[in-house]
Order: sequence, then structure tokens, then C-alpha cells
Amino acid sequence: MAEKFNLQAGQAFDLQLGQQLLCPRQRKSCLGHIRKQQYVLVLVTPPCEMFSMLQYLGLGNSKETCEADPIFQEKFCQARILLNFAALICHTQASLGGSFLFDQPWKARSWKEPCIIRLMNHQKHILVTTDQRMFGQSDSNDSLIRKRIGFLTNNQWIANALKTTCQKQHSHQPCVGSTHGIRRSTQAA
Repeated sequence: MAEKFNLQAGQAFDLQLGQQLLCPRQRKSCLGHIRKQQYVLVLVTPPCEMFSMLQYLGLGNSKETCEADPIFQEKFCQARILLNFAALICHTQASLGGSFLFDQPWKARSWKEPCIIRLMNHQKHILVTTDQRMFGQSDSNDSLIRKRIGFLTNNQWIANALKTTCQKQHSHQPCVGSTHGIRRSTQAA
């Protein structure tokens, strides 16, 4: 898509594209790449599933029951590794003089993690909320999904462009349930 807008494409480091960022060597390689390339903007979107309150609804268990499960604990530990790495990327990008854009669902527990609190507390970093519906978020039936997202950036222009919320003058599908057998939360991700 970058070429379509006369932009230079960068590198994507993504779990779904095959990078295993739980591996320290691959995290080091990713960070080295960012330092070497000195991008103008780096988008940082760590997986949010383990920080989402929706996961408890999907599992049909209480938060306490899930957190006592060893498999859940392992996945949550991995999610924390990725979240801490995401915060490190943001700090590194800012220290290089570039812009970063970090996002997570607004109600996600990740916003309360120490690494993200430190990132938010930096005087030049700006936190805004956005309803994805304002940018066309819908499910596979083209029904609007509001899903509120928090964006953290060190770029005032990006913050200004993203700070928009829905005035609720129309109906929305909740971000729970499914459409055509696919969870709306997955579609909204």
C-alpha cells in the first residue's frame, strides 16, 4: 500500500508473518533494524488478546479461574514479553528522533502494565482515544463496530488526526459475538 501513496515501504516484523519475537535473538535483530534504518514512523501493535477482558467471556470462566490456569499464565507471560518489547521499540524510536504510534484496545489491561505506564508518563508522549468506527470499522456484514482504541504517540499531528470518537448517532454492533462464524473481536483486530 505504501507505493500507492508515494511512500517508501518499511519492514514488517509480525508474528503472523513468521517472526518469532518471543525469541531474544529475533527481538535483537528487529531492534537493530530499527536503529539502522532510522524510520520516520514506526507502528507498534503488540497482540492484545491476553490483556483483553473479552477473553474471559469467550472462555466462559472468571478472571481468577483463568489466571490460575498454567496455560493461561504461560500465554500471559509471553504477552508481557511482547508488550515490554513494544515499549522498548517506542522508547528507541523516540530516542532516535523518529515518531512512533502504539495502539491497544482502550479497556485492555495492557494500559496498566508498568512498561506502558512509563511510556505514557513521558512528557512528550500523547495518549488519545479513537473509535475505530470513525475510520470505517465494520464486521463482515458491514455492520458498524465502535471498538474504542487507545493510541500513544510522540507526534502531535498523528495524535490530532486520530483523536475522534463516535457521537453515537447510529447503531453499532457490539465487539462480542460473531458474524459468519468469525468472532467480531477478531474482525475488529
